[in-house]
Amino acid sequence: MQENKKWIALVVEDDEKWLERVKNLLEENGFYVVTAENLTNALKILDTSQDFHFAHIDLQLDKNTLVEDTFEGWKILETILDKGMKKIAPVYILTGYMDESDVQDRMKVIKEHEATFFMSKKNWDANLYIDNVVKAVNQLGTQFYINKNLIS
Repeated sequence: MQENKKWIALVVEDDEKWLERVKNLLEENGFYVVTAENLTNALKILDTSQDFHFAHIDLQLDKNTLVEDTFEGWKILETILDKGMKKIAPVYILTGYMDESDVQDRMKVIKEHEATFFMSKKNWDANLYIDNVVKAVNQLGTQFYINKNLIS
């Protein structure tokens, strides 16, 4: 782990370009980033570690899943909630599967699932994204020890 990293983030994203975009942005802003490209890998990571300051979840991880209620990201969010991680790690939902006409409905569902933030890929704003993430992580002030090094 690099010395200048202050936080640990989990990024779950199936689109390679988006994965790199988010990973690079987080790394540039002090995060050590753990990535997963699908539901199976994300659940394996969550089974072995709960030491994350932040989680980024893409809702639709399998392009063959066309029914929103069965998107894989919901299962990851449920796992985070079940493990009590929401208390120590804000969750950001990012999705490309969104019609502008149902923004309010989507926001309601996401808040019911206790996600901290939501953004459509169509409306991606890197500055807004990272500002929200850093502010939320700083407010929680969670600390972990990784290999005897304090990660606050």
